[in-house]
Amino acid sequence: MSVIDHNRIAKNTLMLYLRMGLMLIVNLFTVRVVMAALGEVDFGIYNAVGGIVAMFSFISGTMSTACQRFYMLELGRGDHEQLRNIFNLSLLIFALFSLIVLLMAEPLGLWFLRHKMLLAGRDTAADRVFHCSVLSFMAGMLRLPFQGMVIARERMNVFAYISVFEALASLGIALWLQRSGMDRLVLYACLMLGIQCVVTLLYAAYCRLCYSECRWRFYWNREQFMELFSFAGWNMIGTSASVLKVHGSNVLLNMFFGPAVNAARGLAFKVYGMVLQLQENFMTASKPQIIKSYSSGEREGMKKLVYQSAKFSMYLMLFVSIPIMLEMPFLLGLWLEEVPAYTASFAVIMLVNALVDNVDFPVWVAIQATGRIKYYQITVGTVQLLVLPIAYLLLKWGTFPPELVFYVAIAISIVCFFLRQGFAWRLAEMHPKDFLRRVLLPVVGVAAVAWLVGWAIRRVMDEGFVRLLVVAAATLCCQVSAIGLFGLTPGERQTILERIRQVARHFKLMAK
Repeated sequence: MSVIDHNRIAKNTLMLYLRMGLMLIVNLFTVRVVMAALGEVDFGIYNAVGGIVAMFSFISGTMSTACQRFYMLELGRGDHEQLRNIFNLSLLIFALFSLIVLLMAEPLGLWFLRHKMLLAGRDTAADRVFHCSVLSFMAGMLRLPFQGMVIARERMNVFAYISVFEALASLGIALWLQRSGMDRLVLYACLMLGIQCVVTLLYAAYCRLCYSECRWRFYWNREQFMELFSFAGWNMIGTSASVLKVHGSNVLLNMFFGPAVNAARGLAFKVYGMVLQLQENFMTASKPQIIKSYSSGEREGMKKLVYQSAKFSMYLMLFVSIPIMLEMPFLLGLWLEEVPAYTASFAVIMLVNALVDNVDFPVWVAIQATGRIKYYQITVGTVQLLVLPIAYLLLKWGTFPPELVFYVAIAISIVCFFLRQGFAWRLAEMHPKDFLRRVLLPVVGVAAVAWLVGWAIRRVMDEGFVRLLVVAAATLCCQVSAIGLFGLTPGERQTILERIRQVARHFKLMAK
C-alpha cells in the first residue's frame, strides 16, 4: 500500500494557503504601519541589524532540516520510541546551540555593528535592537524541535493557527507603535522579542499536550547524535551559503549605500517573502510525503511526486509573481505612503531570483531524503558562497548600482541549478532530461506566454487600477489556458478534471 496520501497533501495545502491569504493581508498592512511609524532610516536600521543576527540562522536552519528529516523517517517506519529519542536529542542540541549563538553573536556581532555599519547616528538604539534580535533568535531556535514535529505529523492547521496569531500580534504592535512616545525603534524590537517568546511557548505547550514523545526527558546516544550531527554538519554548508546570500547582501548594501537602501531592500524582501510563501506552503505539505515515500522504498512514487510538486508549485508562484512584476511600481504606490528609491527594481530582481532558485526545490528534498549530501553540500554550498565575495569585490573596485548584488545572486543560482540536477541524477536516479521534459519546459512555456501578453497590455494602456486588473486577469487566463494545453501530462489533466467534478458534485449535494 502506498504511503503517499494525495488527499492529505491537498487538504494541508489548502489549509496553508488559507493561512497565507490571511497573513498576506495582515502583513501588508503591518509593514505599511511600521514603515510610517519608524521612518525610512529606522526601518532600514532595523532590517540591517536584523540581517547581522540572521546570518547565524545557518545553525538553526541546518538543525531544523536535520531534525525534520529524522522525524519523518521514523514516522514513515512507524518507530515511535525512536521518534521520542530523536526529539529529546534534538531539543538538547538546540538548547546548546542557542547558547553557542549567544556567545558568538554578542561579541562578534556588536563589533561588526559598531565598526562596519552605517547607522545614521542611531548607535545606541541599534545596540539595543541587536540585543533584542539575538534573544529573539534564541527563542526561535528553541521553537524549532516542536514546530518540526507539528510539520512532520502534517498538522498544518495548528501551524496555520499559530502563524496567524503571530501575524495579528505583530499588527497589534504596529498599531500601538504609532501612539507611543518612546524610542519607537527600540520599543518595536522589544515587543517583537515578546511575540517570539509567546509563539515558542505555544508550540511547546501544544506538542507536550498532544504528543507523548514530546515530553522532555534527558536522553543521550552518541551514535544517534553523530548520525544527526553528521547530516546537519554537511547540510550546514549549503544552509550557511543560502543564509549568507540572503542576509549578507543586506549587510553589504549597508556598508556601501547606507540604511536608506536597507529600507528599500527590506520592503522588497517582504514582497519576495510573500510570493515565496506560495511555494513554501505547497512544499511544507509535500515534503513529508516525499521523505516518507523514500524511507518506505517507493522510489518511482517519490520521483513522480517530486516532478509534480516542482511543476505545480511553480505554477502557483507564476500566477502571482508575473502580474506583480509587471505592475510593481503601481502596486508599491498603493501599498506604501512613501516608496524608497530602488524598492521596485529590488523587488522585481528578487522575484526573478526566487523563481530561478526554487524551480527545482523538490529535487533538493529528494536528495535530502537519501541522506548522502556530503559532496552535494561541499560543491553547491561553495558555489553559493561566492555571491558575497564577488559582489563585494565588484562594488569595491567599480562604480555599480546596488542592484548588482542581486544580479550576481541570479547568476550563481543558475550555476547551482545545473549542479543540483547532476547530483539528483547520481544520488536519487532522477535524470536531468526527465526534469527538463516534465517540469522546466512546461513551466518556461507557461511563463513566456503570460509575460508576453502582460507586457503587450502594459504597452497600450496607461498605468492605473484598470490596467492592473486587466494585466492580472489576462495573465491568469493565459496561464490557465497554457497549463491546460501543454503544461500538464494526460494523467495530471485527468486527475484535476476528476477533482473538479468531485468538488462540483459536493456543492450540488449541499445545494439540495
